Amino acid sequence: MSVQGQGRALSESLKCPKDFVARLPGFSQLPPEIVAKIFLFVLPHPSCALHTTAKQHYVTLPLLVQVSKGWRDIILSWPSLWVRVDSHTRRRIWSAALERSKLSPITVSMMEDDTRFWKKSLSQIGRWERATLVCSLKVISDLNERKMDAPELRVCTIGVGHDVKENVTLDLRGEMAPKLESLTLAGIALRSWDSTVLTHLQRLALYKVHIIAQDLMLALRECKAIVQLSLDQLVLSSEWAGSPVLPKYPHAILLGSLADLCIKDIESDVVVTLLAALETPRCTSFLLGSALSQFEDTFVPACIDYITSAASIAFASPARIEFICDHFGPKLRVRCDDRTWQFKILDPTAFKLITWVLPTFKDVLNRTPTEVAFDSLEGDHALLIHEPGFLNSLPRIETIRVGLAIRPKMLAALISALSRPQSGGEWEGRWLCPHLRHLHIEADYTDARALMGMLRNRKKSAGVVNALETLELSHESTLCTKTFKKIEQIAGLHVLRRSKAKEQETKKHNRVWAEYWTHIFEETWSMYRMREVSSE
Repeated sequence: MSVQGQGRALSESLKCPKDFVARLPGFSQLPPEIVAKIFLFVLPHPSCALHTTAKQHYVTLPLLVQVSKGWRDIILSWPSLWVRVDSHTRRRIWSAALERSKLSPITVSMMEDDTRFWKKSLSQIGRWERATLVCSLKVISDLNERKMDAPELRVCTIGVGHDVKENVTLDLRGEMAPKLESLTLAGIALRSWDSTVLTHLQRLALYKVHIIAQDLMLALRECKAIVQLSLDQLVLSSEWAGSPVLPKYPHAILLGSLADLCIKDIESDVVVTLLAALETPRCTSFLLGSALSQFEDTFVPACIDYITSAASIAFASPARIEFICDHFGPKLRVRCDDRTWQFKILDPTAFKLITWVLPTFKDVLNRTPTEVAFDSLEGDHALLIHEPGFLNSLPRIETIRVGLAIRPKMLAALISALSRPQSGGEWEGRWLCPHLRHLHIEADYTDARALMGMLRNRKKSAGVVNALETLELSHESTLCTKTFKKIEQIAGLHVLRRSKAKEQETKKHNRVWAEYWTHIFEETWSMYRMREVSSE
């Protein structure tokens, strides 16, 4: 298909105006700045091959330079194309990048020890904008010893690829990196740091970091502008040879800008102490979890107190409540007009914990539309179906979504629970999810009799429960068309069999985009190969 044909298909898939194709220039007619942006988009993906006959070749600047004089002129005159410096690439490429990028801020990525690469990159530290250094302790020591300024550094990730036995001091002062917004440290034993580097940070992530407990608390107090905070598998100690203990902090630590909090795989007593010390009035995303081997009863009430305090703001005027259970555990999401809160607990009893919190906001739950999505029900999470106390605690469930990963037994249990009034216990005679209006099933559900029985029973009980308005089944469902018609006749509802056409349209859209750009690079690759053959 020609470039114009690709453009026409693209126009149709995007439903663009008819004159779109006429306005679509050939690649060679695009302005240099547009061509440069296209190159900039493609270059970071080394697995993007140019042609099926040359899978071993990747898109690189030296390769593109040889395609044509026009491309060569654009690439050599556009410094922004040379801002990525990666130790994985050949020496002549990253050397050329450092030279061609001139004075532009650069992105440095060092995933393995390379003395020449490191020395050359370190000499340009004044131009670093982003730096990812997963390397040896010697490299980190060099950073401290050189004491060179990094005025353009905004995002910094420093870690080592092995367990560290000795202490590493990062001498990254605020005046050295005044624009630093994101700092990630991994696998480092951190003895001390300059607190001024934390003042303007918006994101701080510590992963497997050895740190003195008191230093951690003092550091958090300095994070005035922090928006995202992630503490994962920290190793805390009162002294370097002491026991891992986090002392109770006498004063609350106010993180007024924090929006996303993640504390996981840490001893439960540490989590409890942290939650007691932190005040996060604007936080809307919570992921909490203790190390499962260290799970203690104190973790549950601490999480309840913390979430209840945070949720009191979220539940003040909610527009919609969603509960999602996926492979990573259950999470509760509260949507308001201007913000969305998300609560997630990493623990075997997580769904029970959230259930204990919900009764505090019973009045709000009684009037707020709720959506429940089951993407996975494994192990203890299966009790969400077998023990309906949780679903009963969300009285205004209007939508239930069942994902592909749900096992047939779990789906059958859900359909059965929705088919008749409950028996036994405090919910005797009450219907589960009486306000249910929409049921979406992505999994292949084959028990047509149970499905029709559920729909028929709920319709007969109109006035006590809502009759379903929408039933959406996957296009892969093996239920025949005749069964679909019976369901519509019995229940009188709108049954959506997720059409293949809709999904195929999306795939076509993506395919057209891919084919359009692939065609361009196939042509350029052919030009390059022809030049090679002619030169031989």
